[in-house]
Amino acid sequence: MRAFLLLLSTLTALGGVAAADGGTSEMLAIPEELLVCPGSDEIAARHLGLAAGKVLEVVPGEDGGTVRVRSGESILFERTVDSPALAAIRALYAPEPPPLPGFDAAPAGADRERFLAGPPPGVAPADVQGVREALVQAGPAAEGYVRAILSLDPGLERRAAWWLLARLPGVGFRRLAGAADAPAAELTSDLGVVLPEAFFENVRLACRARERFPWCRDLPEEEFLLHVLPHRGSDEPFQRWRRRFYDALAEAALRLEKPEEVALFVNRLAAAIFRYRGDTGWEDEGALTLLSTHEGRCEDMVNLVLAMLRAVGLPASHVYTPAWAKGDGNHAWCGVALGEEFLSFMGCEPRAEPPFFRCYMDEIVAAKVYFRSPFATLDVTSRFGRSCELAVAVGRDHAEREVHLDVLNSGGWRTVGGGRVDGEGVARFGPVGCREAILLLVSQNAAGFDASGVRAACDPFVLSPDGTVRPLAGRGEPVEATLAPGRLAPGREYAIAAWTDSRWTIAGRFRSDGEGGALLSLVPDRVHQVLDGDRPAARPFVLEGGSIVFY
Repeated sequence: MRAFLLLLSTLTALGGVAAADGGTSEMLAIPEELLVCPGSDEIAARHLGLAAGKVLEVVPGEDGGTVRVRSGESILFERTVDSPALAAIRALYAPEPPPLPGFDAAPAGADRERFLAGPPPGVAPADVQGVREALVQAGPAAEGYVRAILSLDPGLERRAAWWLLARLPGVGFRRLAGAADAPAAELTSDLGVVLPEAFFENVRLACRARERFPWCRDLPEEEFLLHVLPHRGSDEPFQRWRRRFYDALAEAALRLEKPEEVALFVNRLAAAIFRYRGDTGWEDEGALTLLSTHEGRCEDMVNLVLAMLRAVGLPASHVYTPAWAKGDGNHAWCGVALGEEFLSFMGCEPRAEPPFFRCYMDEIVAAKVYFRSPFATLDVTSRFGRSCELAVAVGRDHAEREVHLDVLNSGGWRTVGGGRVDGEGVARFGPVGCREAILLLVSQNAAGFDASGVRAACDPFVLSPDGTVRPLAGRGEPVEATLAPGRLAPGREYAIAAWTDSRWTIAGRFRSDGEGGALLSLVPDRVHQVLDGDRPAARPFVLEGGSIVFY
């Protein structure tokens, strides 16, 4: 891998080579030293294996050029870009500049107690205590953090630095520490991983973006801290991306007048160098590693675009649903919060025109949707279609308890939100999506894909678009019902599982007919699913009024 990256760097330094179409191409690569991920080197090395054999080729043309990602002789994908985007892409892969000036301005050996006694005006007492605790945990790195903060300008820069350092121990890289289908996330804290020089650089350039870009100047300070200042997108290994992205994108962004135009420019540019690939592993990749691998999961696509947007002062964070309400899996995409305006779009998707900013995922059926920075999560369900304030009677036995809201996803219940039971035994969950009728369950514990561990607080129920709740007690006698042809594979053995008494039980077995249909014996108003072995063969369903209704 080292030899491969050095070869790319050499090709870049030498200038161009002849392209297959007769033009002059450039081969671009990130400087190797930037791809280090402190605290997660073995994971970073595995991610860089995804870059093996890949080359980013740029072929200049009239008013722009063509950007190609190659693997050997094959072109994995290519995009046409305009001149500003081409210049920005070249800058993304430029040699590493000298260190950002200013870090050495503060004297070494600053007295910690004196420093802690004089926080900038506007720093909350809780953040003063958080910084005090962080410096204790930082050990030998503590002096470097103090030095970094004292190197920053009084005012916003130092307030932002205190705010960030107070929260640094609680965020970091999460590595896989369990089975791939049930990962236990083990946190490697950013404290001591984000070295003082990188900490200084992140704060200074975020504040510079606030001063330089009008859309960032107008933000409330809290929004700036939550959605521009963050040094990471989600749980990826940390890398020093901000200066590279700021230097590459600032001039192009300043030529644009509206935040929507900046977001569209950034997303098109990211789509020219990165695309979706679902088999790259559970852990997210570092922001600079993404410039070398060129392919990754939806989290990676979003993280790359979020870093670029934050570098030019746009308040960007993940929008996500923990689990689809009427499908398997989950999803994350990009959100930009600008007061009452909320831009919603998928990172690295080369869609060309608005209004995709405001309608992306407008057709989703999600029980809960969130806007999440590393430091806060906001419920934005009501921005994505019809929703209602959900209240479910679970009984006074659960009064004053925390409970969870679950959807059926990938064959089991998956938690999408939390709520609390009031003194009357009613569980309340805030806005819940009800664009279509969906199946839900209230549980006493957070539910995963293993349904055997769910402790239900009530029967499953259907939430209708009008906001009404219909419990599915399912206590009648079984009746016969027809499963329409085409739902299943023809002539195959299946089992029916029914949800009863907080668990799935096998209610019967059958063979589908030659057209993929079947005659089934079902209890009305009970949740069922068809199993092929131990996996669901179709979406869950309920017998309602003599007909099978899928959810």
